[in-house]
Amino acid sequence: MTLIAQDGIQRKILKAGAYIVMRLEKQTHDNPTYKNLGRFHSSIMPSFTESSLGGGKYKNDQLAINFYKQVYTDGNEPYDEESTAGIAKIYYNRREFGKAASFYNKIVEIDPSSPMGQGGLLSTYIEMWKEDGNPQFVINHHRQIKNNLEIEKKLSLHVLSKLASFYTNLNKKELRIRYNINPIDQVSGMEVNDNALEILDLIYHKTEKDSITGTEIEGSNYAEGYYQRGRYFASIKESIQARRFFEKAATLDPAHYLASMELGENAIRLANFGEADKLLNESLKRFENFKQSYGAREEDETLIQGNVGRIYFDKARIQYLSAAGIHEKDKITEFPGRKIYPFRARAAMDTVAKTRSMELKNSLEGFSKAESAQTDENEYTLIRRWRTPLPPEIQRELRYFKGWVDYMSGDFAASLNEWSGFEDEEEYNHSTLLMGKANAFFYTGQYKASLGNYLKVQDDMEEKLLNMGLPKPDDPYHQEVYQTLVAAYNNIGAVYEKQGNTSEALKHYWKAIETARKINEVSEIAMSNKDLMFKKEAIGQDPLLEDWLSPTLDSIKKLTRE
Repeated sequence: MTLIAQDGIQRKILKAGAYIVMRLEKQTHDNPTYKNLGRFHSSIMPSFTESSLGGGKYKNDQLAINFYKQVYTDGNEPYDEESTAGIAKIYYNRREFGKAASFYNKIVEIDPSSPMGQGGLLSTYIEMWKEDGNPQFVINHHRQIKNNLEIEKKLSLHVLSKLASFYTNLNKKELRIRYNINPIDQVSGMEVNDNALEILDLIYHKTEKDSITGTEIEGSNYAEGYYQRGRYFASIKESIQARRFFEKAATLDPAHYLASMELGENAIRLANFGEADKLLNESLKRFENFKQSYGAREEDETLIQGNVGRIYFDKARIQYLSAAGIHEKDKITEFPGRKIYPFRARAAMDTVAKTRSMELKNSLEGFSKAESAQTDENEYTLIRRWRTPLPPEIQRELRYFKGWVDYMSGDFAASLNEWSGFEDEEEYNHSTLLMGKANAFFYTGQYKASLGNYLKVQDDMEEKLLNMGLPKPDDPYHQEVYQTLVAAYNNIGAVYEKQGNTSEALKHYWKAIETARKINEVSEIAMSNKDLMFKKEAIGQDPLLEDWLSPTLDSIKKLTRE
């Protein structure tokens, strides 16, 4: 094809660019150009789509689909894989996973061994699993790719990383019970959770070329692979190994704010709050500096789906734990470090207590920021569409922390209001929460509800004693169980005393005293309640509670494992 340029000279067109294929009544066609135009108009980068960043002018998914389809018609390649995958990706990015899967299926119907088609299906099934919780499609499809088609090694680094993440997150116990899935692959004999590490090793030894730029990417320098390896080792409680891989991911990819966040959370677990805050600030900086270009790379999907609210939660948690006294000489994994009493206690607050109380209240602002980040409508559309909610365990902690601040301030009605959002199963699994609610019920005059919660704690602790053997006063876990039981016995006695049942009250005060002796402790509150039981009414005094409450829900056993 020959055209006359502006200078009047005839010039031969060697390759039709975007202007020619779009403007000259489609007299010439170039399939790579059509596909480039499809990618261009369907870009999801905020810098391209957000009007506040000067974008939005060229974003047009339907136009992109039309360009991809022109490869089929005008370009005379009706089965072009890249074009079909491009259309599938548009629907995928719009979270229309059913439509995305149907286009990826068109690829594998023609070529069942297509890594692009099978990888796209696998990636789509993983997103569907995130929505409905059923892992069956993902596991079955992966086994087909691995055992029948033998193309697992040909999947992209991005899809392999995503698959490794899926297996890291998978709950093996749920597979057989809830979904009737055999956790052992009958062909390879491999347990389902072992897939993660095998896939991560595949990533490390894999090299691939970027389909657009032609740049060679080595798995040994692939940041997302190291990040997922860090998550895997964190999931099996190998924190030193996990930290090493998170550091590698953060070094290789300056945009990877989640790797920095994980390092910050690791520092929090080690009570290195200064280092943790520094790392979390670095994480926020990375997020703000790079979020407008998210979507330029396949692996950005992990960053898009992250939740910046978790960083705000972590920063508030540092402030909260510091104000609770956890960074002082008493450790949270020991007693008396966990025995923190409300500030409204029997003596007036000193300067230190007042400062701590104020700092605790200030931490509430950070927790509120963490909550509001999940629904921030001013955030970029891409991030709003894809961000995942805070994990249930963090939402649980957040509610507990907020209630604990109210509890420590003596606002027991407010603490009960915060703790009312817990489900029954969560309450039964956390004796700390049950004790906090029981004490708050007592102080608000709801003695029946209070007694019910104390009795649940009593049953739980007594059951644990049966499996512990002889008491070991030097064992922090034994201290936790025995001291919690001492508090439950004393507080049950206090409820019975308020209800006028003196015989049951005395019996439980004595049980508290005797249980404390088994770990070489003295229950002064129970002894005082016993000695003053028949005098309190005359002097106008209520029975005293063991109302200390740990600032964390996690038991000592879990904390020491981490």
